[in-house]
Amino acid sequence: MPENIPENQQVIYAQHRADMGTYMALVDADVTVDDGQPDWLSRMLNVMQVRPALGLLGTAVDLSDFIPPAQARQIAPGMPEDVLMSLIKANSPERAQPDAHGADIINPYKPAGRLLLARTETLDKTGALIGNKKLCEAVNNAGYDVGITPKVEHRHLSLLNLFDYPEYDYGQLQRYLGKI
Repeated sequence: MPENIPENQQVIYAQHRADMGTYMALVDADVTVDDGQPDWLSRMLNVMQVRPALGLLGTAVDLSDFIPPAQARQIAPGMPEDVLMSLIKANSPERAQPDAHGADIINPYKPAGRLLLARTETLDKTGALIGNKKLCEAVNNAGYDVGITPKVEHRHLSLLNLFDYPEYDYGQLQRYLGKI
């Protein structure tokens, strides 16, 4: 879209709500999901179904995709520090994701907005808000819990932009999102 219109997600949700069941999956375009049996959606549904208070469930991120700052500096020695740190998401809270392999859920833990399973009744009460901070806050305020499941691990391809897309302009992204 040439401009960011935060209400688009709510408009799309409202247009298709009548066709939806109990859950809705939100998946970013730059996410890959681990293989497994049962499939990732079934694993997420299993976690949600036994927790009626869980309104929003995210997945664990593959922490090996976070490039350590020292390694990033070796790869891009001349890149300005702020650009490099943005490119590798050095301040991402996901870098401190708890290690809970084998657990069904890490809760409370705000999921990133890349791969989410939401109860439609929760979104009916909160709206299909863009931005995981806003959405998680609204879900909590509506009386639901949020969490992530290490039963499903995703890879966020933009974590590898230093290798694949080093000229990525996070300033442009922030302007597009209206954050600056």
